Amino acid sequence: MIWVSTDVGHTYSFDTARRGWSKQKGWALSFIGRADCRGGHSPCVADYKLWFVFNDAGHVCTFDLAANYSSPPPPRDTWLEEVKTPKEWKQVTSYLVHLGSGRFCVARIFCDIKKDTEKYGVFTSVEVEKAGGGLRMVKHRSECYRMDDILQQWVL
Repeated sequence: MIWVSTDVGHTYSFDTARRGWSKQKGWALSFIGRADCRGGHSPCVADYKLWFVFNDAGHVCTFDLAANYSSPPPPRDTWLEEVKTPKEWKQVTSYLVHLGSGRFCVARIFCDIKKDTEKYGVFTSVEVEKAGGGLRMVKHRSECYRMDDILQQWVL
């Protein structure tokens, strides 16, 4: 299943098995960027059957998009991963990269607003595991890299 929301608040889903589009009931998905489905019937972390995404505030969260909804689906889990950076750094973009077996790399790219040409990448390894009736995210390590023009193109 592929989901797409428009800037004007409409959501469409494409069923890849049926090869058909459906319009939802006039709501937009409440997350930004690309969602990564893990679990379920397609190449999806076994046992979870959830979409791992960044919400509008930039936090990693999960959504169950398997059911049909008449309104935006609520997040199931949200993790407030705090990245402490110098105050002159501004986040440019972020990526959530699935590494397999419930492990992810959270990649956040920053620019220094005082030195427009300097960019930094903060890469954090996390692991999602079952905890009680839900999930918990375990942060393993973060690394910060200063990126010059060559490295920036290679990494991204």
